[in-house]
Amino acid sequence: MKYYPAIICKNGHVLSCTNSYQHQFCKTCGAEAVSRCESCGYIIEGYLLDSSILTSYYKKPYYCPKCGAPYPWTIKLIDNAVEIASLDTPLDEQSLAVIKNAIPYLITESIDTPVQAAKFANTINDLSDLARAAIKSLLFDYACNAAKSIIWG
Repeated sequence: MKYYPAIICKNGHVLSCTNSYQHQFCKTCGAEAVSRCESCGYIIEGYLLDSSILTSYYKKPYYCPKCGAPYPWTIKLIDNAVEIASLDTPLDEQSLAVIKNAIPYLITESIDTPVQAAKFANTINDLSDLARAAIKSLLFDYACNAAKSIIWG
């Protein structure tokens, strides 16, 4: 299958799914626009090139399908959640590692999602109300439904 290159800024704003965005930076946040994996150079897949029907829905990918590397917005999402947790009551390194390691399973549904979501929920219960609310605000739109139901009910 062949795809149009998608163009997405490093903060995760989808700029084009058909390679039609001609600017180097995002019009929403000013971040650099990318259309290829920074690890292997493979295109960020947009709409199917051969499809006669373009839908208005596009699900932004989190990982490169060729090399498995996380895209910049995925890295930023993980780093921001860990930073929020580390600003709160001092968490030990093991708790921060649980948060960091769980997020990839929260944003992409897999057989490990329920276990990682339970570990994540258990760990963030030790955070203040403010930190839990900030993490929910950061992750809620990105988390898969299975993770959401385990973590936030």
